[in-house]
Amino acid sequence: MVFGGALGLILLGFGIIFCIIWLTIRLFLIYLKWFRRIDINFSSIGLGDIQNLEIEHRLFHLHIKHVNLLSIFSIVLWRLPILTIHNVHLKINSLTNKNLTKTKQKNDWKTKLYLLKYVSIRIEQLQIEYENINITCQRVSLHPATIPNSTNSNTSINCEYVELSFAEKTEKINNDISPELLLKSTWNNIELQTNLEQRLLIDTNHWSITIDDRIIQYLKKQQANSFSSTSQQQKQQQQPQRTSNFRYIDSNLLSMTQPTHSNNLFTKFDQWLEFLHDPFLSISVRHFDLQYTSIDNIHHYHTLDTAQFSFQNSSTVSVESRHAYIANFRLHSQSVLINGLCQVTIFPVRLDLTCQLNELNIQLHEHTIQQVYSLLSSRSSASSNTTWILDRQIDISFQFLNPSIRLKMLDIDEWFICQMNSSKIIFHYIQNLESKSLIELKNMLIYTSNNQDNVSSESLIDNLDKKHVWNCLFYLPNANATILISKSIHIQSDITGIRLQSNHILISLLKRLRTMSVSSTKTIPPPTKTDSNRSIELSLYMKSVTIVICDTVPVYLCLSISSIRATRSQVEMKKIITFFNNQSSDDIPFASLTQGQKILEIRRMTNQHLLTNSTIKITVSHDMILVWSTKLHLFLYRFMSSLKLNNEKMKTVSNDNESNKQTTKNNIEFNVDAFAHVYLQLSNDCKIHLKFHQFSSQFIRQHSFDNETQMQLKCSQLIIDCQQQCIFVINDILFTRLTQSKVLSTERLILLQKKTVAKLDMPHNRASLVEINSFSIRFPFDSTFNEVVEKLVNIRKWLKRIHNHNGDMSSKFLNEIPKHKISNEVWTDLSIKINDFELAIIDDLFEVKLFQNYCLMADEYQEREIREQVLQQRIEESDRTSQPLHNINELKRALMEASSKVYIKRSQKTNFDENKQRIKRNLIRWHLQQVDLIALADQSWTGKENILNIIHQIDSDSTQIPYDTSDLCTIWCRYVILKCDEWSIHFRDFRQPLWQMQQFNLWGHICAAEVTPDSLDSIRTPWVEIGEPYEPNRFRVQRLLSPLKFYHDINSDIDSFLISYGPAWENTMAQVNLCLNSITPRTVDPSPLLPWWDKIRLYLHGRWSFAANKMSWLYHVASSPYNDTEEMEWVWDQAFVDWTNGKFIIQASSLSIKLRTSSKYDDCCLLYLPSVDTRITLNWLCTGNSNDHHAVRLATRDAPHDSYTLNRSKHLNATAKFECKDVPEGGIPPTCTIYASTLRFCERVKNTMMSITRPTRRGPLFLPIGELVVPARKPLLSRHYEAVELQLILPQFRVKYLTSFARQTGAQVDCQLFNFVTYQELNLIDHHDGLARRPKVSWKPKMMNVNLKRAQTWLLRDANEDKESNEISNKHDNQKECQQQRTFFLSLDSLIYIRSPSTSSKSSTHSVLIDELKAVWNLTNRRTLFLVYERYRRNNILRSNLSNPFAKELEHLQQEKTLTTPSDQSPADDISNITSTLTSEDLYSTQTSTTISMTTNGSTSQPSTLASFLDQLINESQNKPSADLDPSVDASVSLIGLRQCTKDDVEEHTLHIELADSQIALRGIESGGYVILSATVALVDQYRHQPVWRDEQLCDKTSWHGDLQGMQYFSTTVSSSSPPPTTTTTTTKAKEKINNPTSTLFSLDDDIIWIPRRDIRDENSLLGESSRSVVGSVATNDGCGDQQLQCIISKSNATLSYVFYTEQTQQEEETDTNIVIPPFTKPSINESNPIGENDRLLVDSFTFIHNDIQLSTNSSQYRTIMDIVNNLLLYVEPKKEGANNKLRKLRLKIQLANNLPVLQKNIRHLLERVRSTLAELRRLEREIYYFSRTNNNNLASNSYSSEEEDGTSTGPVPGHGRERAFSFTPEEYEQLQNSYSSVKAESNELAENLGMMCAVYKDMQLARLVKLRIAATSNKTARLERRYEIHGGSITWFIKHEDGQITNAQFLLRNLL
Repeated sequence: MVFGGALGLILLGFGIIFCIIWLTIRLFLIYLKWFRRIDINFSSIGLGDIQNLEIEHRLFHLHIKHVNLLSIFSIVLWRLPILTIHNVHLKINSLTNKNLTKTKQKNDWKTKLYLLKYVSIRIEQLQIEYENINITCQRVSLHPATIPNSTNSNTSINCEYVELSFAEKTEKINNDISPELLLKSTWNNIELQTNLEQRLLIDTNHWSITIDDRIIQYLKKQQANSFSSTSQQQKQQQQPQRTSNFRYIDSNLLSMTQPTHSNNLFTKFDQWLEFLHDPFLSISVRHFDLQYTSIDNIHHYHTLDTAQFSFQNSSTVSVESRHAYIANFRLHSQSVLINGLCQVTIFPVRLDLTCQLNELNIQLHEHTIQQVYSLLSSRSSASSNTTWILDRQIDISFQFLNPSIRLKMLDIDEWFICQMNSSKIIFHYIQNLESKSLIELKNMLIYTSNNQDNVSSESLIDNLDKKHVWNCLFYLPNANATILISKSIHIQSDITGIRLQSNHILISLLKRLRTMSVSSTKTIPPPTKTDSNRSIELSLYMKSVTIVICDTVPVYLCLSISSIRATRSQVEMKKIITFFNNQSSDDIPFASLTQGQKILEIRRMTNQHLLTNSTIKITVSHDMILVWSTKLHLFLYRFMSSLKLNNEKMKTVSNDNESNKQTTKNNIEFNVDAFAHVYLQLSNDCKIHLKFHQFSSQFIRQHSFDNETQMQLKCSQLIIDCQQQCIFVINDILFTRLTQSKVLSTERLILLQKKTVAKLDMPHNRASLVEINSFSIRFPFDSTFNEVVEKLVNIRKWLKRIHNHNGDMSSKFLNEIPKHKISNEVWTDLSIKINDFELAIIDDLFEVKLFQNYCLMADEYQEREIREQVLQQRIEESDRTSQPLHNINELKRALMEASSKVYIKRSQKTNFDENKQRIKRNLIRWHLQQVDLIALADQSWTGKENILNIIHQIDSDSTQIPYDTSDLCTIWCRYVILKCDEWSIHFRDFRQPLWQMQQFNLWGHICAAEVTPDSLDSIRTPWVEIGEPYEPNRFRVQRLLSPLKFYHDINSDIDSFLISYGPAWENTMAQVNLCLNSITPRTVDPSPLLPWWDKIRLYLHGRWSFAANKMSWLYHVASSPYNDTEEMEWVWDQAFVDWTNGKFIIQASSLSIKLRTSSKYDDCCLLYLPSVDTRITLNWLCTGNSNDHHAVRLATRDAPHDSYTLNRSKHLNATAKFECKDVPEGGIPPTCTIYASTLRFCERVKNTMMSITRPTRRGPLFLPIGELVVPARKPLLSRHYEAVELQLILPQFRVKYLTSFARQTGAQVDCQLFNFVTYQELNLIDHHDGLARRPKVSWKPKMMNVNLKRAQTWLLRDANEDKESNEISNKHDNQKECQQQRTFFLSLDSLIYIRSPSTSSKSSTHSVLIDELKAVWNLTNRRTLFLVYERYRRNNILRSNLSNPFAKELEHLQQEKTLTTPSDQSPADDISNITSTLTSEDLYSTQTSTTISMTTNGSTSQPSTLASFLDQLINESQNKPSADLDPSVDASVSLIGLRQCTKDDVEEHTLHIELADSQIALRGIESGGYVILSATVALVDQYRHQPVWRDEQLCDKTSWHGDLQGMQYFSTTVSSSSPPPTTTTTTTKAKEKINNPTSTLFSLDDDIIWIPRRDIRDENSLLGESSRSVVGSVATNDGCGDQQLQCIISKSNATLSYVFYTEQTQQEEETDTNIVIPPFTKPSINESNPIGENDRLLVDSFTFIHNDIQLSTNSSQYRTIMDIVNNLLLYVEPKKEGANNKLRKLRLKIQLANNLPVLQKNIRHLLERVRSTLAELRRLEREIYYFSRTNNNNLASNSYSSEEEDGTSTGPVPGHGRERAFSFTPEEYEQLQNSYSSVKAESNELAENLGMMCAVYKDMQLARLVKLRIAATSNKTARLERRYEIHGGSITWFIKHEDGQITNAQFLLRNLL
């Protein structure tokens, strides 16, 4: 019962308790539901368990299927309760309101977690959801654990499987929400031990993480939403806050999820430290798996074998420390090994972080790097917007010991390994004020390996210290860096011994990393910019920097820099050296890297960044050396190409946001203060050296409104040495590149305003300006510059090939014809200004040496003469002082030895200058001054169609290029403007320039086009050397053979234009051509080379017009090129020249042809043509069309061919037409002035033009190296002509012939119309003598016509001719003109001359038709003509006497006499007698040269002296004159001359002269009347007969025939006793007639009444019905009173003939007529007739036949006839007679002496004296002329020459030129004139004596020959030398009274023979 009651009570108690508990629970549930909004539901509840427990709250939802709370077993055993939970599912809702309470948070959580120490919980399955986070745990066991040696109890948590997943819920189309997994992490067998405070130990077997790449985008989006909501909350906080509906909010539940948005990094750090006061954390993972999906949907998998991490408090290390933590970590896997220690010490104001990695081995792959890069980039882009604020001092130190990183990239077989001995990073920060970082690296090494096993870094480092390892990419022995950040950032670094190597493996790595970064950049937004005001200061020092670049082939480039100092604005580098060499297979010593070819050397270089003007300035203060080669260029190109990505990849780099950025571009300046040496290695044996002095460049990349400059280059001096084959020297060069130039824009505007061009599409254009002070180009004599140019062009082609075809080195393109595309881009305008330009070719050193030796010899000869004179003076002084020298011979011998030593010493030094350099001189020098060249480009001149349109307009005569053609490889067009002050070309040191232009201006279009060949034969493929080890080591390029042709349409304006040339210069020109052959490029076409005229036709096309104020052409006649005093000058004044295709038009106001000699006649005008219009047409005879230059197609065939055959000219037909316009009234008509010396000078000009130049440096000895065949001689233009036609049309013409300028004696011809036409053909006659000689040039006139109208001739006589003295007059030319007498000689109405080829003996070769010839023969005319002839004859005699053959003959005879003359003969007496005879008598200046005097009947009286009789005897013995008087013989039979002049053997009718209505007036001196002879027709013919044999010698036979028809003789009726006015001075009226020759001119014989034409022809004759009646007056002259004419001889006819024979010489020319040589038969000895009898008829014969003559005169007419016969026809000058007498006396004395050697010696002595006197006379003439010219020609008329009088020309004296000027006082000049007069008189006297002696000598020699001839033929009849035959029918002479009615006497003479 008790037991039952107790049991009941117990049950009741339990019931009450249960009710109370239940009530409490219900109340608690109601409380939670109403006040906390927590709803708790369960299906059943027991004492120890609960079923289906659900707790619903707004923050979470918890569902537990079964909870086991208490167990009886635990109660009984008094053990910890065990809480068993099955299937727990917790869902946490998102929080909307979060508040933090830091102080309460810590205590609250500690209280809640403290119960876990006393509860043991087992959970079979736990699932927690929070938003997108899901955590699942299986078999979770939580129970208390006790740590050994510790009083604290821990809680241990064991879990078999834990899974954490993070998913994003997306709404699909059907509104279904499905999660997408972003992150999944699983743990297997994880064990956690913690004391629920600061101790935590984690141990797990396996940890796996799976990440999807979309999680990053999700986090970014959530972060952006969080920031936006935060900003909204901040706005709401500013507004009044609403009261919450909740009475109580448990902030403890929200504290851990409440974020802080403070920017202070330590704020968050302190929040965590509140929980980690004494932490101990240990994590151990035995296996770790990481799986993630990258952006490109590639699945990545990483595994760690072991991962350990421990973290604990170590506050005991420092008393001051607030917290101290030490963390040990170790990670180990197949690819990662990390073992290190990290210690964190926290002080109240400082944080110390120390980390040491003892082991760091990381193995990376490409996908790992790519994913890490994308994560870092995304994180950096997100965190870049957040600025952290640090309010505490921080000290961070990282130290790495022997770290190693291995990297493996896709498509790269090698591993990249990075190792270093140690590295240390220290960071120090002081509370937002400043921070300091220190980085130390030691022995850092990056190398490549074929396997992933690490090589010992220590062994590699030891090797790298001594040698270079080719697989080592980077080596850094020691590096220190310090970074200090305060208000500014200071960076200081010290690096020593850095070595960097680049090869294809490293480049592949960089390209792969670049590709990865580009692909990652697509999805990463660009970071936003943050403004920072901090400046950066950099201090970098690097020492011993080495950079090695390797190629795929064994070639490397090594860059060595001694030291580098760098700041933020300046970088200084010292001793920069770059080497280039082949790479060896094995490792080489480090010193061997610097033993290759040195390609760059800079001692010091400074780079500055000027922030004020954003300029980067690079300065090289010392010399700089740079070497370039094809091998180096290919190496660099391959290296740079390997760094570039493909175009598609490069496009991905550009971003839309980045494309809109406007970055600031810096200007660049580069300066070299000293010399910069640049070497261009073209081949192994060819190098070009460029030497820059003070070079500076500026590249302006920031363009402002007022700045147009883009680039600027300056250099004080540039020297280009092309392997000593050419040297370019450029001083003060400035190159500027502008966006537009104001100067060039102004030029464009001027062109439009002047309408020079039709239109301009562009008012402005880009411009390049070049300004040069001086530009010099020099070529040595043996230069091979063409080879250098060939290599340069080949390399240029090679560079274009590899750059345009991405380095393609294959040779496939060689089999294809290249294709070219014509660009339509407008070219840049170009402006070049050169102050002084010079191009020179150095002369041959041998020629220079010869010239120097010659000058030395001439100077030394003069010096020796001076020494000898000084010695002789001293000898004479000693003799005068009575102290004679006894050793004179020894003194002279010593002087000779001393002179020899001086000469030898000077000879050794003569070829070197003061600097001991060889003396050089220019072979040719091309000089320009003040050159300004502008080349404009425009859109209207750009493009193929536009340019072809211009070319078609320029070259309209040629075949036009189609517009749609595609075979043009080059085509361009520019408008050129050229200005030049002076342009000259000089040969050697010649005084005259070859070419000279002054004030030269040029403007117009210039186009160029080159045609692409249509076959591979027109393409050559030369080699370009590259070198080993590249394969191939040489490369072929394509070179087109098609020529580049130029098309021009230009105009020029020249102030003065001068061209000089002469045969004496041809040797120099030949040497210039030889040099040009090796300078200009050679063609590989085997065709014969084109001559220069065909090259001009091929390369130049278009028009060139220029106007010149003065244009001159100088033709040098002298044989010495230094002689500028003997030349022919053509001068065009105000000339305009237009040169088109084969046509020249020259228009000038006047053309003057002047002959310049070494004496007075420098300004002798040979021909003057005013208002001349010259038109020259060139017709080139070619196989094809001469204008179709497109037919030339060059080829490289080996077979002989001619590519120019269609365009090569065979011959040239030239036509020249000179036409003068009408001369204005009072103007000077076309005039030809001829002196006596002019004809000889013209003969010299002709001989000079026809001379053949000797070859210069030709033959096998002068062939270039490698050539075996002597090239063919270049053709000459003078031999290229086929025919030349010349036409001269003058409305008026005046010809003036004078004996000399001093003696104005001669003739003048004026005509109203002068037409001259000639057609000449050139024939080349070969020599058939077996020698290789040039054919002889023979010009044959095929046609020549001359037409004169109304021509008149005067004879001019100087008034000073009558004076005996030879004084020099001081009067001017106009005064001498007033003293000139002019008399009328003849006139004619018309003259027609026709020259035509003779085809038969009937037609004449030369035909002359003269109409109305009127001539006057009086004493004045006779004296004038005989004076001119006498001077001409005397000059010829003196020239003959002074000739070399005559002197040689005397020398030869003297040598013979010396050998044969006995020694006892002494001709001294005879010599003295002859000399005294010559000096005692007064000799005149003229003497005769007649050798044999003819004695005929009717001759003058003979002298009675003995000499005259001796002369007669000698003449009779020589001539044997005879006369045949046989009246019974018929005249026609007895006249031998008629029989010889038969026309049976005529071969050519040479000349035919026909005179119609001609008349001649004869006038004496005693009577005032005159006689006129007239003829209706006068015919004169000349015939050339067949050659005949005479005296066993073949002779030419020539005959003259004359026929006078209708001859009449008229005479005046009254004869005045006063002398006729035949000689009067020139009056004003005469001057007017001279100036106006078109008026009727009677000259000074105005009283002569000429016979009208009708009376000459007997048409309506005024004489009466018959011409036999001598009555009737023909005409009456009003000025002469009753003067009348009567016919004294009626009409009659006469014939005359003359035949003569000349010895035939060897035919030098071949004629068209075949010469028939008659056979020669020698008679037998027994023949009855002697040999001389057959040749008696073959003598020179003159025959005159006149018909019956009836003569009727009165007494006055008789006196007139006798006056004419005695005083005009038979008159002998007294001077001539006296000279003949003196000659006879001298001849008699010499003949009596009969001493020929004495005469020869006297002649030689006189020859020397005459030559020396003439030389002195020439010197005085030149000095007088130079004085006159210097004094403005005041005395120009007084300095004359006697060259034309004595017939000599000694030539120029060396050292004298026309530029020389003498300064004389008036007294000295007067003394000079007196000296000239005396020397002139002496010269005339000596010349006269020499002439007489030479004449006597020749007579004696001829007499000896005649005597021998007579002795040999003593038994034969002597042959006649000459025969005169006169025949007349009957002569009747009636002498009548004055009235003519009474006959006073009558004479009759019949049958005259």
